[in-house]
Amino acid sequence: MASTLHLIVLNFFLSLIPIVEAKFAIPFTISRGLHPALAFLSSLLAGIFGAIILFLFLDFIHARLLKYSFYKRSFNYAIVLIRKKEARIKDKMN
Repeated sequence: MASTLHLIVLNFFLSLIPIVEAKFAIPFTISRGLHPALAFLSSLLAGIFGAIILFLFLDFIHARLLKYSFYKRSFNYAIVLIRKKEARIKDKMN
């Protein structure tokens, strides 16, 4: 049986992958002997940590991704849709 600290760290890193968190990381570490509350808490902290890191580096990542035409086209398309919706909402309000 693995140590509790080892399981918490394993759960934390597995939980950094969003789809894996609820479907695999928590059940896997619980089946290895980690208390369910600790499994949930370490997964929650991993999610918070991942969100903070993403927001800190979002401008950097976005600037790098804009160099790729697929990302740039997709981003510009999304902006156009958002602006159209904004215009419709403003028209309804006036």
